[in-house]
Amino acid sequence: MDWNQYLVDLSPAITNLCIAVFTLIFGILGRYVAKLINKKNELLDAKLNEAQRQFLSIIAKEAFALAETEFKNYGGPEKFERAKDYFITRLEKLGIDISDADIKALIEKAVLEYNSNVKPTPKVVGVVSDNQDQYL
Repeated sequence: MDWNQYLVDLSPAITNLCIAVFTLIFGILGRYVAKLINKKNELLDAKLNEAQRQFLSIIAKEAFALAETEFKNYGGPEKFERAKDYFITRLEKLGIDISDADIKALIEKAVLEYNSNVKPTPKVVGVVSDNQDQYL
């Protein structure tokens, strides 16, 4: 038999094999590229979320500062409600929607940060010697 005839007979099979191999290679590459794109999007979302959290934290600090100065004669729950009202108003102007639990957490965090920076740490009383009557 002639080699040319073998090649002519095998040509469709070789073509189909090449198409299958290329399909497999491009399929694998496509999945890999899709995973890379998803990972990049997740990282971008994480960065945006961190920036958003910092932004919301700043607004919560503003809300707390306003409540502390403008409503100093009010009690704690009333101050919180005033701070919450300010916080919600600011976010509505920006078109941002956030849950009440997140608002409470952000304002409480602002209060805790303020208290930790402003309130003095208590003095530690300790024993100087074995004599229990002598303290620092």
